[in-house]
Amino acid sequence: MRSLRALAAVLIAACAMPAWATQQIVLTSMLSKEDAPVGKLNYLIYSEAFRRLGYQLVLVQAPPLRGGVYAAQGRG
Repeated sequence: MRSLRALAAVLIAACAMPAWATQQIVLTSMLSKEDAPVGKLNYLIYSEAFRRLGYQLVLVQAPPLRGGVYAAQGRG
């Protein structure tokens, strides 16, 4: 009986792991998710896809060249 409880505890911890081990993905875009309808649609699609993979999406609005600089520096 004790081993069954231990197994249940391990399974519960394994299933709950993605909830507290979420990593962030920083994505730069020149489209605003507030102003541009296409930007809002892109944000909804990407955020849902990354959520299903266990990541939290952080969208940063920036011009294309600045987005490349941010990526090279490792910041969003």
